[in-house]
Amino acid sequence: MLGENIRIKRSWLKQQLRLCTAQQIIILDCPVANTSLQDWVEDLQIDSYQGQCLIAYASPAEESERFAQKFLDTLMAATQADGLSAAGAIAQLQLSLAGSGVPFYIWLSGTQGIIEILQAKTYTNTAETTTGLDLGVCPYMGLSAFLEEDSQYFYGREALTQQLIHQLRDRSFLAVIGASGSGKSSIVQAGVIPQLRLGKQIPSSEQWWIKSIRPGANPLEALARRLGGAEGQGRQGRQRGRGGRGGRGSKRAKELFLRKFSENS
Repeated sequence: MLGENIRIKRSWLKQQLRLCTAQQIIILDCPVANTSLQDWVEDLQIDSYQGQCLIAYASPAEESERFAQKFLDTLMAATQADGLSAAGAIAQLQLSLAGSGVPFYIWLSGTQGIIEILQAKTYTNTAETTTGLDLGVCPYMGLSAFLEEDSQYFYGREALTQQLIHQLRDRSFLAVIGASGSGKSSIVQAGVIPQLRLGKQIPSSEQWWIKSIRPGANPLEALARRLGGAEGQGRQGRQRGRGGRGGRGSKRAKELFLRKFSENS
């Protein structure tokens, strides 16, 4: 926090950010700002390997503490068990500040997973230890692809999953290309989609309407049938899907259709 008579240069702040090798969360709360916050956000963006989150807002003179109060409310509403991700905080702030007439500038990047504002608390029980526990579930799919419900057993592709999610932040189309049997279906279904449903890396992605299709010989017909089936189910049918996510009433719903390619297709 800076005093009323203290000023910093944008070039100096950007230099400090470049020297920082950890995840970065920068919040610019500038009541009655006499400069373009959009220019600040665009200029302060750096290619951070660990991840960077920029949030900027200029509260009006009559409500100079508006943003600070909304941000505090967001922090207080977070639970210890779930924590608060940067993407989750941005989504909540966008809702609470909607209709204010004041631009809200954000930037979120990084390929190393979730940027956490409040870390989720994990509970471990060290009093009891078990050996030779058999859950009766085989985590290996053999030649079959991992599905979304198998995401808890999907390991070893975390870095690639984060790279794909990073690409989806700024693109509405992303092709996953590889040889047959290289794991395209698994990375999409058990890696990318479960992370999008959490909504902790891309703001409001938990509200997206996510469906998958197999194009076959007539991709447009397959897409039409998928869309027609979804519309025919109606709102009740959609709510019977996975957790009822992505209903037609979602204000910020997005449709994500994933087509998988192979070298021999």
